[in-house]
Amino acid sequence: MKTKLILFLFFTFNTFYSFGDFMRNYPYKIKQPSGSIIACFISGDEFYHWLHDKDNYTIIQNTLNGYYYYALLQNDNLIPSSYVVGATNPSNTNLSAGVNISAKKMIEIRNSFPIFQSDYQMPKFSTLKSTQPVTNVPNVLMNNLVVFIRFHGDPEFTVPIQHYNLIYNNETLNQNSVFNYFLENSYGNFSIKTYFYPNPINGIVCSYEDINDRCLYIKQSITNPSGYTPANESQRRTDLLERALNFVKTQVPSSIGFDSDKNGRIDNITFLVQANDADVVDWADILWPHASTMGERNVRINGLLANNYNLMRARQTVPASDIGNSIQATICHELCHTIGFPDLYHYNYIGDPVGLYDNMCSGNSNLPNHTSTYMKYKYGKWIAEIPEIRESGTYTLNPIKVSYNNCYKIQTNNPDEFIVLEYRQKQSTYIYENNLYGSGLVIYKINKTCHGNAGANPLDPVNPILDEVYTYRPFDINNTLSYLSGDFSKSYFSNESGRTIFSKCTNPYPFLSNNQLFDYFYITDISNAGETISFNIKFCNISNLIINSQNIKNLNYAKNNIETSGSLVIANGNNIVMQAGNSIKLLPGFKVEKGATFYASTFDFNCSNPSLKSLKSNTFETESNVNSEQTVYKQNANTNHQLNISPNPTNQWIQIVSDNEQIIQKLEIYSIDGKLLYKIADQNSSLFN
Repeated sequence: MKTKLILFLFFTFNTFYSFGDFMRNYPYKIKQPSGSIIACFISGDEFYHWLHDKDNYTIIQNTLNGYYYYALLQNDNLIPSSYVVGATNPSNTNLSAGVNISAKKMIEIRNSFPIFQSDYQMPKFSTLKSTQPVTNVPNVLMNNLVVFIRFHGDPEFTVPIQHYNLIYNNETLNQNSVFNYFLENSYGNFSIKTYFYPNPINGIVCSYEDINDRCLYIKQSITNPSGYTPANESQRRTDLLERALNFVKTQVPSSIGFDSDKNGRIDNITFLVQANDADVVDWADILWPHASTMGERNVRINGLLANNYNLMRARQTVPASDIGNSIQATICHELCHTIGFPDLYHYNYIGDPVGLYDNMCSGNSNLPNHTSTYMKYKYGKWIAEIPEIRESGTYTLNPIKVSYNNCYKIQTNNPDEFIVLEYRQKQSTYIYENNLYGSGLVIYKINKTCHGNAGANPLDPVNPILDEVYTYRPFDINNTLSYLSGDFSKSYFSNESGRTIFSKCTNPYPFLSNNQLFDYFYITDISNAGETISFNIKFCNISNLIINSQNIKNLNYAKNNIETSGSLVIANGNNIVMQAGNSIKLLPGFKVEKGATFYASTFDFNCSNPSLKSLKSNTFETESNVNSEQTVYKQNANTNHQLNISPNPTNQWIQIVSDNEQIIQKLEIYSIDGKLLYKIADQNSSLFN
């Protein structure tokens, strides 16, 4: 078995509720110099984040007096207004809600972090591809070393080591742990085994105590004069981390392999920083969870350079009822970064490209979500290939928890973009799928020229940066920008949901990154979300189709018209379908033999159904009424006779004769547009004129 080790150093902080790395509207408390405590919210990630109130008025601290004020935007910088938070109702002022720096500046701040510089090297290793049932023995095991650290003067941990052992190493089926998450997410190809240092004392966590007090790692202000400044922030943080590494390096056994890719570096180090369990959160930028490097520091453990790291958190105390149940999706999110997965949320925080369908975009603090099948395929190498659908027909998918037959792709007319379909099943027994909006077919747009969604800025009129992964979901089609958010509660398709069609006529519809409509296919008849899910796909990239004995297929579709040509016999045992947007003409020479099935109908390829026109306005109606299919001609394969229809075509009269004088008990004739023209029953005749 291959082994790999990541080094984790844990400082403890209060656990927090986040969406992967990115937090939105996380409850936060600020303390004014007067002593008043004010509840507010914080949003953002490790690279850029901001305070705001419940009405989204931005909050900023005045470093001259330590008070928090509502913010103004000046020259692309946030500055304090004259309105003190807690003493003013901002809605009664001239302040604007939601003020923030530009997306361009957010990206510049992010790019200044060392993780985006040349000294950050991602570990490189490959995992074997497996389609076998998942066992608790992964093909590749990465070892993970955890070291607990606290600040000077802070109390020692009182947490049993078993708490963290359950969080990281629990191998019990359907129990939430880092080991089980990666084992299931990778289909048994990969997982992580964790070791804890310093050694626990009497079963309780033991930690390294730093030489400095906590206040040195809080931003400098009039109430915290010894805090850090922009000039010394990086050095103060790196000094802290270097001391922690030097403390633990003699305790790490050389027998455990740290360098899986043989580049002379420890694959990854993670620090988790301690804070009080108090309600008032007294930390800020320097200790926000993030990924970075040690820069030019030459810290080595067993001869290997310690460089790449993640900074995380744990709690100093944990309630007894919480033992084993407080794993954070953030841990798995950061570990996915370590093995090459990019972020799928926007670094400018505009919109939500993927939703809960991938832990690299959004998640739950305790339960990480599966990564999507495309991400497993491209970045995890846990899926060998995504099969391409090229022919019309009926297809079936397993839920993504199953390691095989769990995804399809459809190539678009843009060689750089394709569509991926997967089945997401929300079940309480699927712990890493239990956060989903519901069970059904989920459809993504993939742009293979992109790397993740982090830097996406589709609103830039000069140089738009696009998403690699986008989940189709209903949006207000009268608002060009609403596709960035949309209605994720209706993003899954199933018969139970009433959303059984995906086409240019529905909302959502298949658009590409340049907003071009891709209308070469229709997905219809999406089934119930059971053990599997099925759907029909119709490729309709041909406007008018002439069918003869050489080119006929089982499924024949045209956007406008279908017409037969020459001698065309549907032989015994064959099952032939024709669907067109306008008309189907069966010319002389067409014949259906006994024992064959022929089915012809109109389908609204051109969105002319009145029920679809409502989608032109602001509505998210379910699509159960979208299918305008009407039977034009159907020959049942179970009958042991054939029908002769003449003349064909006709515009006046028609004769229908059953061979062998078989009795026709009921007859209905429809026009091409589905209008019932003739109906007769209980006539018990073999001939109708």
